[in-house]
Amino acid sequence: MIDPRSTYSFVANKIIGELRKKPSRVEREFMISTLLGEVVNINVIYKGVGIGIDRLKLKINLILIELLDFEAILVMDWSSFCPE
Repeated sequence: MIDPRSTYSFVANKIIGELRKKPSRVEREFMISTLLGEVVNINVIYKGVGIGIDRLKLKINLILIELLDFEAILVMDWSSFCPE
């Protein structure tokens, strides 16, 4: 899913094994507001995960969060991506 309102990109717990990346812990937790009005504190991020959209190859940082309906939510700010 691509969410134009999202500030960060997220990945679901259920697919982290497919990333083939080790997680990093951040000192300052991210405070994430969900659509249900809950606030979740998260300190795990996967840095430099390679993804492909059509012919575009990108590396992004993904914040680990419990997602039920999606495997990932990508930020819409394309300037935040670093082309490979």
